[in-house]
Amino acid sequence: MLEGFQWDLVILDMSFSINDNPSDYAGFEGLAGVQVLQYLFRSDIKTKVIIFTAHTQFEDPYLSVGTLEDLERLILEYFEDICLGCVFSKLPDSELENVFKELTAGIEDINEK
Repeated sequence: MLEGFQWDLVILDMSFSINDNPSDYAGFEGLAGVQVLQYLFRSDIKTKVIIFTAHTQFEDPYLSVGTLEDLERLILEYFEDICLGCVFSKLPDSELENVFKELTAGIEDINEK
C-alpha cells in the first residue's frame, strides 16, 4: 500500500503483529513499526510518518529503547527525513489534537483538509 499511492502522512502504530507466512502464528512485536520505517527508508519513500503508540515502555534485545522518549530520540536520529515524532495515544483528545497540529505544521496538504 505504501508503494501504490502517494500518501500525505502515515500514522504508524509502533507495536503490532508480524506474520510473513499466513499459515504461521502472527507474533506480537513491540517495535514492529521500526521495520516499516526501515522499509520506507530502503525504498526511498518520502512519505512523512507520525508514530502513534499506546505504550510508554519498550523492550527490544537489539535496540537500546526503554521509554517513549528513548524511542522518539532513536527514530528521529535514524529517520529524521520522514519521521515527524512520536505520540502517546492515551493523551486527552484536546492534547492529541494540539500535538498532531504541531507535528504536521509544515505539511500544507494535511492542514488544508
